[in-house]
Amino acid sequence: GMPNVEIVGIAKRTALRNAQFHQIEFIKCLFHSFTSVGINFCEISLCQTVAMGSIVSSAMKEQMNVQVEMQKTMQANMMERQIAMQTIMMQKQRAAQLAMARDRFHWYSAFASTVAMICTAAAVKQKNPVILGPLLPLGFLAGYQWDMAYYNKMVRIRHEAENILAFESNLIEMPGGVPSIDDVDLFSRRSK
Repeated sequence: GMPNVEIVGIAKRTALRNAQFHQIEFIKCLFHSFTSVGINFCEISLCQTVAMGSIVSSAMKEQMNVQVEMQKTMQANMMERQIAMQTIMMQKQRAAQLAMARDRFHWYSAFASTVAMICTAAAVKQKNPVILGPLLPLGFLAGYQWDMAYYNKMVRIRHEAENILAFESNLIEMPGGVPSIDDVDLFSRRSK
């Protein structure tokens, strides 16, 4: 007759059909037992799907909340770094301005000292004190420069600026108010 391979193949197919038949019969029996006690098989399936969906959606919501918190933390860190960078840049600019004020004072004091010596020599030689008159405004200007470069004028200016911000902020408002995104977009379109 038939070769052994063919017999084995037929036996496997028959066993598979029998197993499938028994599985189908088991599912039918289970379905009948559910319906006999008043449970609808479709409702059970729907409940399982809804329950799984709610588990999945709650996990997604939780993951989304974690991502939102991470973004907030990253934005806060970035903002802190930007503030720190701007503070450092402002301090460097102020230090450069103070260095320029000191350099200006040195040059101005050298000029004022030279003028003072010339005026004094001329006043003594001509015996005329009126020649010393220009020394008064030069002295005031030298005092102002020294106050700015070496004394506490910067501290007084900062305190006055704080008072203006606190009590007279209407004096420093920008014309037309704070620019909006629309203003920036309009400006960029005009400049093209």
